[in-house]
Amino acid sequence: MQDRNLDEFLKRCRPAWFAAAACRQPHHGPGAQPDWHASGRSAAGIVAISICAGCPVRGLCLAYVETLGPDGEHGIWGGLSAGTREQARTGYTRAPKAA
Repeated sequence: MQDRNLDEFLKRCRPAWFAAAACRQPHHGPGAQPDWHASGRSAAGIVAISICAGCPVRGLCLAYVETLGPDGEHGIWGGLSAGTREQARTGYTRAPKAA
């Protein structure tokens, strides 16, 4: 019962466009297991980003997560990982790790 209450709460809190998002549609085929909390470098993160690529509300999604600021939602939103959004916001890129 508590899970159902949480689901109802989340439905009320999300913007109206959220229902049209590609990530909310049951189209993911076998072997396509997106991980919306992954980095953009992992295989599951790349699958998530590819689903975002054709999303009709991708721009709204990205604008929404940006309103939450740097401590907002982690994971893939609007086709960008949290790290990529931070780089876009600050202009800062990390130096590659030394081998």
